[in-house]
Amino acid sequence: MVMKLTFRHAIASVCYIAVLLSMAGQANAANLALSKSYSWSRVPGQGSFYRDDWTGPHAVHTDGPGVSDGPGVFDTGDLTDGVRQGNIPSIFASPSPVVTQWGSFNNSLLAEVIIDLGHQSRIDDLVVGTHVSAGNNNNAPSNVDISFSLDNNTFFGVESFDLEAMFGPLPDGSHDLLVTPSNSQIARYVSLTFGPGSMTEPSGQDPDEKWMLDEIMVNGEIIVNSEKVPEPVSVLGLLGIAAVLKAGLKKKQTA
Repeated sequence: MVMKLTFRHAIASVCYIAVLLSMAGQANAANLALSKSYSWSRVPGQGSFYRDDWTGPHAVHTDGPGVSDGPGVFDTGDLTDGVRQGNIPSIFASPSPVVTQWGSFNNSLLAEVIIDLGHQSRIDDLVVGTHVSAGNNNNAPSNVDISFSLDNNTFFGVESFDLEAMFGPLPDGSHDLLVTPSNSQIARYVSLTFGPGSMTEPSGQDPDEKWMLDEIMVNGEIIVNSEKVPEPVSVLGLLGIAAVLKAGLKKKQTA
């Protein structure tokens, strides 16, 4: 059986190819921070508590048992491991909580978390996961400043978000706080500077007060390397191809 190629078939083939090429150049929006490394400017914990990002049964942000990587060192950890605390109070979690905390006493100790996404990416929004257990003085951070960088040296697009005004007061349990920059940003590194206090103690006067981070998510798309992906086919290009195919078919039919 011999199939007759028609102009309609030709157009369908061209459109199909265009769709495939377009799909090849696109990535699905996702949490770009998942399983990525990050650093902090101040080692988390309050005394011997809530240090499990660098010590304890599932510590990975560490230079050895009970030894923190230290400020500025990139490693993986609780903030990007995809494991959520859920609604179980952190003090009852076993074998240890999957959250990380910083004490907020004296209203002077900020904590900056810098996430390395591994690739230049378009960043649309961020989700700050937190967990509240007010009876244990475990609360949400009061505010966050976000900024972006291509090289972890020069940061841009700085914006401040008053989390207490946007979301507070928060009941006990887990919460995802959506933070959306004024504009999408192209960057590899994302900086989040928290503090100095918690939502319930923004002035940081209670020595037992802590603010807690669960999972931090960075939503957007990786920028695909242009030299690895064909350039998108333009509408004029498609029309040109279609015209050539039509002329060829017409010439064949009149021959």
